[in-house]
Amino acid sequence: MKKIVKRCVGIISSLSYAVIELHTHLSYRSQFKKYIIRNGFSLDKVKDEDIYIEQWKGISKLVEPYSYRYFRHYLDSPKDIVPEAVGRCIIERSLNNYKYTEAYADKNLFPEIVGRANVPRTIAARIMGGVIMDGDFKPLRNLNSLNCEALILKPSTNGSSGIGVKKFTYRDGVYKSVDTNDVLDDKLLQDFGDNFVLQAAIEQSDFMNRLCKTSVNTIRVATYRSVKTERVHVLAAIVRVGKDGSYVDNAHAGGMFVGVNVTTGILAKRLYTQYGDESKQWNGVDYEKSEMQIPNWDKVIEFAEMVGRRLRHHRLVALDIALDSQQHPVLIEYNLRSYSYWLFMYTGQKPLGEYTDEIVEFCKKKKQKTIWF
Repeated sequence: MKKIVKRCVGIISSLSYAVIELHTHLSYRSQFKKYIIRNGFSLDKVKDEDIYIEQWKGISKLVEPYSYRYFRHYLDSPKDIVPEAVGRCIIERSLNNYKYTEAYADKNLFPEIVGRANVPRTIAARIMGGVIMDGDFKPLRNLNSLNCEALILKPSTNGSSGIGVKKFTYRDGVYKSVDTNDVLDDKLLQDFGDNFVLQAAIEQSDFMNRLCKTSVNTIRVATYRSVKTERVHVLAAIVRVGKDGSYVDNAHAGGMFVGVNVTTGILAKRLYTQYGDESKQWNGVDYEKSEMQIPNWDKVIEFAEMVGRRLRHHRLVALDIALDSQQHPVLIEYNLRSYSYWLFMYTGQKPLGEYTDEIVEFCKKKKQKTIWF
């Protein structure tokens, strides 16, 4: 009887996953088809499309052509253009253990995982609707006796694209929201949700401040811990730059992003929006005429590799790293799902670096013996 029940659960789980995979496939198929039309590209089959299809059909029966027809205009490497749906449904589930993702991704646990010196200072925290705590996980006593000019309040779980993030500055003896003038007090925190973190806003480096003064501009660094060697590799990188006046840097919130040479830390000459719109200038900075190199780049790489080693149940990670006023890397968050392959492909970078073949080979083996969920 137990075997029958277990088999039935497996079948239901597989069917549930199949539905999710189909929905994700159709969603991205539609999205990138619209992007092709929006940007005036051809919807017809193009050169080397068969190479792309052949690359991915070994790990998924659902390989839509529009990702290739779109991103071939940005990345000239057919085997390295990743269909977003295949990435999310197959690659990430093969390389990252989703059973542990929610715990690892809780921002309140970042100090425990990567060290307090490597993350913004926690002022207040709440986990699973419990009592509001301070940075030492003791009941919070006083919000307004802090030595902070500005605070950032954000969901500690299930957050993305800057949604729900609020900034408070110290004015008239209290902390007030820069958007609504709401006073930061116990009631506001209680109403904010069951899981959140309140952090001291970091003072970013002069270099990042030059790109946008109002937002903390982060370096998105992609890392992969090899299934063959366990070594962490930096695959690609971009800098996300907010729009002057905004305090978040996400492309979905109106920001732009620019590619980074992972060897040198030098910024590319073009920025992009989430729709592929290009610009040589942003916030008054001319990227084409300037050769801008991220300071302390070797330390950024070392930092990303260190974090990648500590996330033991996750091999493919997209880190968001800020630089503080002393040019030290500070972890803002890491993405264990929704790796966003498209960000790197827009900037001409291979989202899986030189490890596409290794990853595809591993995914084939994993898929053959795995019942998802």
